Amino acid sequence: MPCRSYDDEPNYSASGSRETQNKMDMLARMACRALTALETISAVAGNDVKNTVNIGATISEVLTDGEVAVWWPKHKAADAAEQARLKNEARVEKAKKAALAKLTATEKKLLGVK
Repeated sequence: MPCRSYDDEPNYSASGSRETQNKMDMLARMACRALTALETISAVAGNDVKNTVNIGATISEVLTDGEVAVWWPKHKAADAAEQARLKNEARVEKAKKAALAKLTATEKKLLGVK
């Protein structure tokens, strides 16, 4: 995932330095990887009643913690939106290259494209 901090509160990024933003992005990636792993472990533990009591309950506590419960769903939605945006961007770029490949050098020159 191209995880990063998607925080869009007013003046949040504007007042921070690039170094601060990079650190926030790194922390968001780390939290995302950890929470994804916990969800995966929880799903596997859910298939084993013995492990559900030991592992699942603890993971559930983490995933339902106040801050996590607010941040995690928003982060997953923002990640999904970013993935969709990047996929669409790649699709458009591929279509653009295919269209340009059909043009002659003269047509490209007339249109002002390389």
